[in-house]
This record gives sequence, C-alpha cells and structure tokens, in this order.
Amino acid sequence: LPLVTSEVESRDWLKPFIDDFKIRFASLLSSAFSSFHPSLALTVVDPRLDFSEQDTKNAVANGVEARKQNGSLMTPFDLKRLESFTCNLVDLSIIRDLIPSIASAYFSEKLPVQISSGQAAILLGIGLQQKSTADLSGKLRLPLNQVDALLNKALRRIYGLLRESKQAAIERNLPV
Repeated sequence: LPLVTSEVESRDWLKPFIDDFKIRFASLLSSAFSSFHPSLALTVVDPRLDFSEQDTKNAVANGVEARKQNGSLMTPFDLKRLESFTCNLVDLSIIRDLIPSIASAYFSEKLPVQISSGQAAILLGIGLQQKSTADLSGKLRLPLNQVDALLNKALRRIYGLLRESKQAAIERNLPV
C-alpha cells in the first residue's frame, strides 16, 4: 500500500530537498556539469524569474547586499566597476571576477530583480558555468553582440538593485 497522508500529499516535505539539490547543482556547474547546455542547466536550476516590483522594494528596504566569492561584501569600488560595465565604459574582463558571485546570489533568490529567461541563461553560463561569451554565443545560437547586450541588461538591473539598496542604507543612517 502506498503511504497516503496529508503531509505526503501536500509535498511541503519536498521543498528543503529541492532547495538543497539546486544549491549543490549550481555550485557544480563550473566543474562536473560545465558541459551541460546553458538552457538545460537553467531548467534544472529552475530559477524564479518573475520577481515583482514589491519584491525588489522589500529587498531594498531590507538592505540587500551582494557578497564576493570570498564571503566579503562588494566594495564601493566593485560596484563602481559594475556600474562602468553597465554603462558600456569598460570591458567584461574588468568585472569577470564579480559575475560568479552575482550569479550565485541571483539564482539563490538573494537579488530579486526580474530578468528574461535568455538573460538568465547567459548569466548562468558566464557566472556559474564560467563560459566565455563566445562559447555562449555558439551554444545559444545568438550573435555575440546580442549575448553581450543581454548580459549587460541583466547586470544593469542587478546593479540598479544594489545601488538603490546602498542609497536607502545611507538615507536610513542620516540624522533627522
């Protein structure tokens, strides 16, 4: 006889296992699963892409911050490099070190901004799988300049969230 209880039927017990699997899978995307097509990897990670404006506002109000791979918070200099990239003032190589931690934070729902599935696939490919834009261009069958533009657009939204959060934190600390 199959086990039939309200706990099993509700599947609430399954969520912690799914979340753990996604975190472990994402951390292995740059090594054991680096050969996965970015679209397949994105399907397995199954990220939330439909953040609302209220989710973003709540994150800003709560002081969302991104951490680098070594665990330290992104510095103002890191954010300035990210801003320069999103304004097309510097090349990807200047912020390449920041993308894995940004991608990891985004896919673990710590940076609630809405991006398209194409932007998510590119962020996953570059940030978690450590692929070059040229590799992604071939795998996704997109022109290289479109891959660059989609990455830039995703990072611009993420940078906007981080900038707003920093500004809100400064305003909260100003004397009245």
